[in-house]
Amino acid sequence: MFVYRVGSPGWKLATRAGCLLKPKVEVMYDKEAQVYEATCEDFLPFLGIATEAETPEQLKEKLAGLFAEALEEAFKKKETNTVIPSFDLVTLQ
Repeated sequence: MFVYRVGSPGWKLATRAGCLLKPKVEVMYDKEAQVYEATCEDFLPFLGIATEAETPEQLKEKLAGLFAEALEEAFKKKETNTVIPSFDLVTLQ
């Protein structure tokens, strides 16, 4: 199956054609607060994503919900057939 980068030219058209989406997520670990912080600007201007969690697993769960919300906003409808495959988080130092 073909995977298309969110935010690339024609990503909404590729989504409607049934392609899987792949967002770029930047993750940092805040040692002071002891949380992982993630941001994703691929869905702009519809929705910017920023969240934090104590573990990478919790961060993935939060991001999945936020991606669904961003897709809803981008396509202006509640349900889409769009799938964002599982993704690996890479921690920036």
